[in-house]
Amino acid sequence: MNDEQINFTMTVLRPAYMLYRETQVFKLTPSQNVELGELYKEINGRPMPMCSTCVVEGVLSLVIRAESLQQAQIATDEQKPKRKRK
Repeated sequence: MNDEQINFTMTVLRPAYMLYRETQVFKLTPSQNVELGELYKEINGRPMPMCSTCVVEGVLSLVIRAESLQQAQIATDEQKPKRKRK
């Protein structure tokens, strides 16, 4: 996932998933839905499944992947550069 995809996942999909957990209604705009389908296909290599449970599980897996990649980026940014040995 690149930074743009991580940003989309964290700013659009994660809040929609959190709202789904509270209300049991998962709702995206048509353009967000298209972007979700493209992202899912690029990451998993197959189109987004059509059953509602599979869609929610797919979104959750994308959110988890984006969170872990974001944490890995933060960790590598905070590491001190290693000194060269003589």
